[in-house]
Amino acid sequence: DGYKSCAHIIVEIWLDGRVDAMNELLKEGAMEEPVGLGALGRQDWFVPKFTAEHDPSLLSYIGLAGEVNRRKLAETFLRPTTWKQYCDEVSR
Repeated sequence: DGYKSCAHIIVEIWLDGRVDAMNELLKEGAMEEPVGLGALGRQDWFVPKFTAEHDPSLLSYIGLAGEVNRRKLAETFLRPTTWKQYCDEVSR
């Protein structure tokens, strides 16, 4: 009844877009200050050569953005275009 689930360790955390959430957890005392382990990394995406040759606009985030490109992405990668479709078709 009074149990609140928690994570005891988070091996890695990528901060882009999540700094506010992390700071809120720190303020609440729900997590300890993270410390670095010396590992370095970067976030990126991989586009196969045949995909880049077929549609070079997919090499940049600009080619992935906006309503106009939603349908193109769905058709290219055969994926739903909305979160509702994702939930209905992928996360059953």
